[in-house]
Amino acid sequence: MFPSTTDTFGSVVLEAMASGVPVIVSDRGGACELVQHGRTGLVAKGRNAQDMLAAIDHLLDHAELRRQMSSDCRSYAEGCGWENAYANFWNSQSGPEIGAVSGAAAVVARAAAGER
Repeated sequence: MFPSTTDTFGSVVLEAMASGVPVIVSDRGGACELVQHGRTGLVAKGRNAQDMLAAIDHLLDHAELRRQMSSDCRSYAEGCGWENAYANFWNSQSGPEIGAVSGAAAVVARAAAGER
């Protein structure tokens, strides 16, 4: 459970996911961008204790869902390295001035992964 409504990233959320722990986060702040609601965790209404409690109850009551989320959040977190974040950022940009840089981004991403 990560109820913060102001945290900009929520690295502890990603760490939990990497450990195979389904997460519950607020729909405000940066952590909700890490969670695929219903697949890698649950997103509850920020500053709403009843909604957070309902999310906890939902996970406690559905063991098979927890098992599937555990596997899915672990897989998702494995793809969240800095190399992928950097490459995804540059590849998501458009325009001629960015297009020239995205080739460089791929080289940097490969170098960071130990490739030539």
